[in-house]
Amino acid sequence: GPANLVREHLAHHPALRTLQWTSPAFDVSVQEIFTTLAAGAALVLIDDEVRHDPAAVTAAVRDHGVQRVFMPCTPLKYLMETDPVTPSLREVFSAGEALELTPAFRRFLAAHPECALFNQYGPTETSVIVASHRVRVGEGARPPIGTPVRGARIQLLDPDGRLVPVGAVGEIHVGGTPVAYGYHARPEETAGRFLTDPSGGLLYRTG
Repeated sequence: GPANLVREHLAHHPALRTLQWTSPAFDVSVQEIFTTLAAGAALVLIDDEVRHDPAAVTAAVRDHGVQRVFMPCTPLKYLMETDPVTPSLREVFSAGEALELTPAFRRFLAAHPECALFNQYGPTETSVIVASHRVRVGEGARPPIGTPVRGARIQLLDPDGRLVPVGAVGEIHVGGTPVAYGYHARPEETAGRFLTDPSGGLLYRTG
């Protein structure tokens, strides 16, 4: 699972100096830390005082030549509303909640054409990230979550476990390499979320 995440990231993204913004208690820290170290790049460490201050984050990015940042939409939105000038940034990743492309995001992307914004999706139970999408300035306010990463399968199923037609509402189920085996010592919860995949392995019901 996590090893697949790192391999997939290294296949599509360069080695970049990365701000270690995410708390180790949050699953994205696995992506943030290990994709950076596996590429031979540097992690720039900050404390909580800096982490929760958009101006201090901007200063850290500039002072240390940070090239990549991972943040959920809400703190990233607060950062963008300060109209940060960060010429070293090359990639910004948002995951953990739905990304809303506000005017501040559009201003930032227009002012930093060399920086790419990625909207990503994935529950902890599927090794952090299973879909990724590069956001364009002219997109709608709610960018898509993108296409599955290598090794992952994403299906939209109805309550009876059948694929829904295009345009219909369904529940996201994830299969393939990223899916965990279940919850430790919680068999009932595991049975309710981790289903047998007809094509082999397990399907995770995201809810």
